[in-house]
Formats: sequence, C-alpha cells, structure tokens
Amino acid sequence: MSTDMNMLKKMMLASVLAALVAFAAPAAASAHLQWYESGFPDLLLEGETELHLVGALATSIPSTEFIEELCPVTFSAVASNSGSEGEARGVITAGKFNGGGECATNLSFAGCNLTEVGVNFGEIAWTLTTVTPDQVAVHYLTFIRHYSAACQIFGIPSRLPTAGSLKGTLTSNAGPEGEDCISFEEAEGLAVEGGGPVVTVDGELCISLPLTLH
Repeated sequence: MSTDMNMLKKMMLASVLAALVAFAAPAAASAHLQWYESGFPDLLLEGETELHLVGALATSIPSTEFIEELCPVTFSAVASNSGSEGEARGVITAGKFNGGGECATNLSFAGCNLTEVGVNFGEIAWTLTTVTPDQVAVHYLTFIRHYSAACQIFGIPSRLPTAGSLKGTLTSNAGPEGEDCISFEEAEGLAVEGGGPVVTVDGELCISLPLTLH
C-alpha cells in the first residue's frame, strides 16, 4: 500500500510541476521593460511623468572617415507604460546638443567643427520604445547638423539633414549617480536624407532618477 501511495504522490507532484511550467511559459514570453520610480522597492509607473535623458553622443560617417567627437546632449520627454502590452514608452519633445554651442570633430585642428544641431521633433515626435530584454529604440529622428566654413575645404557640406532610427542597449546602474543608461556603439539606422551615406552613433544617454527601466 505504501508503494502505491508513494507512486500516487509522485504522479501528483509531476502534474503540479507540469501545470506550473505551462502557466509560467506564457508569462516569460510576454515579459517586457517598464518604467519604475526608484525606491524600496521600485514602484511601477502609473500614468505619465517627465523623463529627462542626459549624456553625450557622437555621429560619424564611416564612408568618409569624418568623425564627430562626443558632444553633450539633453532631451526632455514624457514617459508612460502605454505600449501595446504595457511596455515602457517615451515621447521626446525637446532637446539640445551642447547647449547650442560648438562640438569638436576629428578635423577641429583645421577649424572644422559642428556648429549647431537643428533638432526637429515634427508632427510625429521622436518616440522611445523598448525591446525585451535590454534594448531601447528611438524612432522618427530628424535633425540637421551644421558645420563651420572650414569643413567645406574637406568636402563636408555646410548642413547635413539626417533622419532614421536608433537602437541601443540598456545598461543598469551605469550612470554617475547609479542611473540606468542607454548605450550606443556604432549604432546604425540613420542616414543623410536624400539617399546620402549611413550615419552611425556612439555614446550614451542616461535616464535621470527617480525613473528606472527594467
């Protein structure tokens, strides 16, 4: 009798484990990044709140070997967990490169600098979306980079309208204050408008606390 009872217990345990696996599988498949407000514990963001992104980015045109050095950037946005599956979303509404000042290039020794970046958020704002498990994409980017007169000596136009999208990797607790950052390494997805060359991006954008993304 004890042998039969042990066998019954094993069968029941196996059934329970199978049910747990079947229940957990769909949940794992639908996991996605969401905004939280940092605390003990972090609280899931409800509704909307301000989002600030601070960091440094550099754009390059690999086909010409023209490289812009890292340039300080700031962006303001509205964050919410309003994606189709409740995932994190951000609508970027304002931003500046180096506070409107010049940024260096690999030709700065000859007076060739990035003098201004005209950021156009357009009718469709720049939109930040998240991709499981650790990727963040920014869509609908449109901006015009302006260069000093010395750049034209090297065949670089005075203005380069650029558009496209970017995808970066989320790095937790990587910023100077322990904030989450989005890292870009030779990220593609941008190009000079009108069939121009590919533009790549390096650098990072950090998410100002108390917002976190996980």
